[in-house]
Amino acid sequence: MARIVVRTPAERLRLAKLKTRRALKMVTAHILSLERLRVELQIEFEALLDALGDYDNEEKCDEDNHE
Repeated sequence: MARIVVRTPAERLRLAKLKTRRALKMVTAHILSLERLRVELQIEFEALLDALGDYDNEEKCDEDNHE
């Protein structure tokens, strides 16, 4: 049979605070994970831009040599 649990307002507040802390920790962990991912992507993007810049410079040198 189901048992009915009656909680006092103080107990409900304590449980609500506990759930809020847990949720805040999870959200914080997700934010930190996203920030790490953003930094990794920024590094990759900058490396690609550098490689593209090197490629453009090589093409310009080739065009100058043909003239």
